Amino acid sequence: MRGSSVSAAIVVSALLGPLFASAAEMGRVPVSSGSASTRETQYGQAVGMGVEAAVEWNSAGTKIGSRNGTDQAICPALALFYNVSEALDLRLTTRWMSVRDEDTLETFRFGVGARYRFPVNSDFAPYVGAGLNYYALSLKDGSNEEGMLGVSGEAGVIWLVNEYVTIRLGAQAETSLMDGEAQREGDTGTKDVSLQAVGIGLGMAFVF
Repeated sequence: MRGSSVSAAIVVSALLGPLFASAAEMGRVPVSSGSASTRETQYGQAVGMGVEAAVEWNSAGTKIGSRNGTDQAICPALALFYNVSEALDLRLTTRWMSVRDEDTLETFRFGVGARYRFPVNSDFAPYVGAGLNYYALSLKDGSNEEGMLGVSGEAGVIWLVNEYVTIRLGAQAETSLMDGEAQREGDTGTKDVSLQAVGIGLGMAFVF
């Protein structure tokens, strides 16, 4: 009797074994090799929203009426950006700068721009960028300030620390396109205001 049971079990195993093997093969989920990742780019930086904090050293020149002023200024800057691809990001920027000479002129720059990272097989990628800016003006002991439009450009090198963190070192230049206005204390009317600056900047960016 026992031998018959063993024989029956062997026959059932022989018949059902291939069926179980086929079912297991059908239910197996293939494992991706990682090539379909939606976060990491070919340069190792994640695609998505991010924020960059930077500090700049600028040599700036201003003109208020017929009076020219020059100064070297340390300027904090902040940007909110979105990496639309592995090479390109679009950004909103802001920066404060104070130029002290015969007059003290503070500018608050708000801009929209883009930055392009050149495709290289390295953790260090050269970049260029450009922006369209609006300058809000504040003249010490002045009044009737009106802002102005300007443009800026930048170029440098980005270090891809990992897919979420980058550090950059670069040079930038900017100029006003249309004069602003401000009135000094004691003057009877407003004067035209313009600004130019060149400098270097160090920044760190984080992708969310």
